[in-house]
Amino acid sequence: MQVSLVPLITVNGIYPDLLVIFLVYLALRKGQLFGTVAGFVIGFFFDIFSGSVLGAAMFSKTLAGFTAGYFYNENKIQYNLNSYLFILIVFFCGALDSLFYQLLISNKIEINFAVLFFRQSILPAVFTAVLSLIWIIFKPQRDTGV
Repeated sequence: MQVSLVPLITVNGIYPDLLVIFLVYLALRKGQLFGTVAGFVIGFFFDIFSGSVLGAAMFSKTLAGFTAGYFYNENKIQYNLNSYLFILIVFFCGALDSLFYQLLISNKIEINFAVLFFRQSILPAVFTAVLSLIWIIFKPQRDTGV
């Protein structure tokens, strides 16, 4: 879905990362270890299907899942998933994921870090966080416990 659907909603080369939204959901629902392993698996399949540098998405998604897992609290699962905190976590993990992914796949020797940080990290993270707002607005009223 990330490889086939997201290019349709790309704006000026800025694309959201739907996989980060899913990964943050999993990490907040199941915990840090689960989020870390899920990030590795999701990143592996993204690397395979996108044809990019093998290992770049594995590392960045693993890091994003590990970071999202820090916000896991067994007593606050529903609050974290159904509040605006979810959007902030998606933004933070999306920025981290995008930054490390771009650093790993960049083949330019001279990288302007300010441009890389803003254009390739912050803007995609904002776009991803805005899309995660859909989850907050249209969330299921009652969670059945996946």
